[in-house]
Amino acid sequence: MADCANPDARLTAAQAAEQLHCSRQVVKNWVQRGKLTAADRLGPRGAPRYRWRDVLLADAEARDNDSGRGRHRTPRSSAA
Repeated sequence: MADCANPDARLTAAQAAEQLHCSRQVVKNWVQRGKLTAADRLGPRGAPRYRWRDVLLADAEARDNDSGRGRHRTPRSSAA
């Protein structure tokens, strides 16, 4: 596991999601929206890794976002 005490630690999307207790798709959405960029790439497949401090900033922005989109959206109720 990545050393999350170090703000420069590099994490995969899965590791970041695990630390934040959210899905990996949430992290990928931040990337698609330009809220998070890869610090480097790992291995032969070039899997992106993200700085822990950048992940925390993207998470804080998602929490402060008034649009209701992102990690902390209230689930829709199922209408019968």
